[in-house]
Amino acid sequence: MRRIFVLLLLLESSLCCAVNGGGASFSIRNGIKAVTGSVVKIIVVYRDGGDNGDLIDSNRLFPYAGNELKGEQPDGTGFIVDESGYVVTNCHVLGSRQKIQDNSIEKIRVIVPNGDEYDAKIAGVDYRTDIVLLKIEPKSKLPCVKFADSDAIEVGDGVFAVGNPYVYDNTVTFGIISHKERDLSGQIAELGSGGDLVPYMQVDAVINQGNSGGPLCTCDGRVVGMITIIFYDGARNTGISFAIPSKIIQQDVEQLRKNGKMKRSWLGISVTPFNRSVSDALGLGERFGCVIQKVDNASPAIAAGMQSGDILLSVNDNHISENSNLEYMLSNLPIDKVVPIQIVRDGVEMKLSIKVGSRNDEDKAEPAEDDMSVKKSVPCEELDSITLGVSNLTPEIRKYFNIPADLNGVLVARSDDSKNEISVGSVIIKVNHQLIGNTVELRSELQKSINAGAKTVAFYVCDGQSRRFYIPVKLKNSTKAVVKKDISASRKSR
Repeated sequence: MRRIFVLLLLLESSLCCAVNGGGASFSIRNGIKAVTGSVVKIIVVYRDGGDNGDLIDSNRLFPYAGNELKGEQPDGTGFIVDESGYVVTNCHVLGSRQKIQDNSIEKIRVIVPNGDEYDAKIAGVDYRTDIVLLKIEPKSKLPCVKFADSDAIEVGDGVFAVGNPYVYDNTVTFGIISHKERDLSGQIAELGSGGDLVPYMQVDAVINQGNSGGPLCTCDGRVVGMITIIFYDGARNTGISFAIPSKIIQQDVEQLRKNGKMKRSWLGISVTPFNRSVSDALGLGERFGCVIQKVDNASPAIAAGMQSGDILLSVNDNHISENSNLEYMLSNLPIDKVVPIQIVRDGVEMKLSIKVGSRNDEDKAEPAEDDMSVKKSVPCEELDSITLGVSNLTPEIRKYFNIPADLNGVLVARSDDSKNEISVGSVIIKVNHQLIGNTVELRSELQKSINAGAKTVAFYVCDGQSRRFYIPVKLKNSTKAVVKKDISASRKSR
């Protein structure tokens, strides 16, 4: 019996530990008491009387969000970060970027735990981290949260979330950190919502609609993150939720309070990551990198000697990993400082130095999308070694596909495999590190790779939207060419 009692005590101690390096144990109960006085409800009133249909975590069906719940349901949660009345929450709690910018919001109501209600003003917005800073004018000083170091937390550490799901104020749920630095930029881009510039913490605490903007806390009641996204399959809570790390929250609060907007580091490059197959084909071994699609004119990258097509391996001694959030890495460099960068150009490793520039997020222009699709019969060569049909860049093909005169390579005129990631109309510029200018050179490089025993090559391509990236392509056995004409090809216009 004594052994069982000791085991229970050890289990309780492990569940209630703080994350900051083996300090004294704290009960979760005391941690909850330390933070709940700083957690607020946020209700948004729109001028047209509509509601917030743009929430990342409420754009799915919630079976208990209808008439079965009585009372006023908040749009989300927030927490007080300064006793003078500064409150942080998610941008999507207030609505879409358009609603925030076009004066659609009539009123933002903030209700503190003692029941007092205040009208809030927007002090600053950072759409790329999905963080907004609000300001209220309280009657007296307010209790505010204390932050934990999100870099120090580890997978398996106990955490709890506080929020206002549906009509259940100050609901507390407990769980563990399931993963760190989860890159959700691709999924978020598909949703068309903010928050792409965040390496998220994944947590298994139960989260529901209304928890957005609420604190994720260590067992001693210090805020280590902000609940932002839940994964919901339309039938049940899955136990997969994501939070913005406290390090990012604190950086945003400091800048938004001072300037009302964010200024980030800028190198003047557009990059695209590649996977393990490309890394192997390029001879990078265990290292990863990203290909530089474009280098902006009059940018720090131009001054440093960087070029389109370079492979970036590290910046400021931070190596690019398979799971790196590249935009976050490049946007959080020390502004006005000279930092080292490591690149590979045409198979040769080089070390450069770059003076980091800066710009506001508003300075970033979004690329225009062009979805016009057309078809035309294009002569193409069938290569036995790959499942692609290719063609030399004749003047007629350049004109039809709007391919610039200074872009050399081989056109992808047909794709036989639905798994191919290279779209018709793309131009193959390199095979591995070797530039090619026509189909003869393409066949030659493919044969070299086959002779060397390679199973995969990396094609450096430029697609119909002028994006440049590496794609892995599996090899067959030979490079015998058969010319076929009048094969239909489709493309997206450039």
